[in-house]
Parts: sequence; structure tokens; C-alpha cells
Amino acid sequence: MPAPIQLLFDLGLDDLNPIEVGESVNFPGRHVQPISFNAIIIHHVRRGHGTFYSRGKEYPVGPGQGFIILPGEESQVHYTSDHEDPWEYAWISFTGKLANRFSILPPVFTLPENAFPNLYGLKDATDALGYLVASDLFALYANLLEPQYQQQDFVRLIIEHIDKNYMDKLTVENFSDRFDLDRRYLSQQFKAKTGMSIRTYLTKVRLEKATELLAKGHSTRDACLMCGFGNTSNFHKMFTAHYGITPLQWKKNHTIR
Repeated sequence: MPAPIQLLFDLGLDDLNPIEVGESVNFPGRHVQPISFNAIIIHHVRRGHGTFYSRGKEYPVGPGQGFIILPGEESQVHYTSDHEDPWEYAWISFTGKLANRFSILPPVFTLPENAFPNLYGLKDATDALGYLVASDLFALYANLLEPQYQQQDFVRLIIEHIDKNYMDKLTVENFSDRFDLDRRYLSQQFKAKTGMSIRTYLTKVRLEKATELLAKGHSTRDACLMCGFGNTSNFHKMFTAHYGITPLQWKKNHTIR
């Protein structure tokens, strides 16, 4: 059984800069916990099957699909090859000015046909190979991301991201950088389509999730921390202003018994 192949590059490209590529073949049941790495990592499954675990959710992955790991997510994800039909996959890690735009992709997604043609049969980390895999990245960017930006569908993408990641530290600046859009323009478009600011929508989602946790018996402090509020004092003020009663009163009135 061949060992995984791993190559490193040092091209210094500005927009999409490949750093590491690799290939892994036929390891039944092999479990991987990625190490911390300040880059985006995309895996492309060529054959076989496996499972990708992200933020407590389980995603089956098969041929023609990819899964993405974002910087800072390494401790929250892991993946395992199927015991009966182990996957063959290649991966690429990269940085660059356009790299953050890949973060709008779901954890698992379908890749275009013939994606990453230069990631298999790897031998030496030559500059020529580095530029070839960079071209693969630009092709993927054009196929998966450019149409979404042309449609200016970033408002829906922001809503989906908040709904899934409300517990994280999220700011308008984060989204401005991610979509490469002026902060004021992004805020105006979001409010025009939703009737509220990004910050107001984020607070609304967090408060709704907090009521669910309180109803299940969680403490006020736990609900505050699990929903991304900075401190219990701010959480108490926002909750009371929104619902007209304190979190503790809500818990007493709505606890599921």
C-alpha cells in the first residue's frame, strides 16, 4: 500500500497561491485529524467513499465531491475512509487575495468534471507543477464562485453563514473581506433585502438560539457563551430589550419538562 504523497511549493502568487498538495490512495478506515494550518484546504475524492465530520455534523463523501477545511477549523473537523470502499483523494492548500471567497462553499460540495487534473500522479514540487495546480484553482474559482458573485447573491450567503455559525465571532468587516466588497455597500444591500442590518440579524438569530437552549434547561451563562455573546451583561440587556423579560424569567416560563 503506497504512502501518501505530499509536496510543498513556494511560488508567492498574489491571488491564489498553492502551498501544499498531496495524494492518498486506498487506506481502509484511515482516520485523519488535520493539523493547524493557516490556509484553506480542499480535498477532491476521485474514487471510493469516506466520511467528513465538521462542527458535529457527518457528511458522506463520494467520487466527484470535495470537502473544504477553513483556517481555524482544524480542531473541529476530521475525516475517515470507508472500510469497504476506501476513497482515493488529493488535496490542495492555498492562500491569496481570492482564497477567502472559497469560504462561502458548503462543507461538502460537487466539483466540476475534471477538476484538479494536475493533482494526481504527483512526483516533484517543481515550479511548473505549482503553476499548473494554481491554474486548477483559478478554474475552480471560475466554475464555482464567479457565477455567484455575478448574481450578487451574497446576502443569501451571509444569512446562511450566520444561521450556521452564529456562535462564532462574526463582524461586518469579516463579510466585507470575504466577499471583497465595500463595507458600506454590503451593509446597504443586506438591509435593502432583509429590512435589518447584518448586526441586527446576527443578534436576532443568537437570541432565538438562546431561547431554545434556555427552554432545554441550560443556564443563562451557558446560553450566553454557546450563542456567541461577548459577556452575560450584554446578553441580559439584549435579551430583556428584545423579549421584554429576563433570560431567567424566560427559562422559568418555557423550560421543557
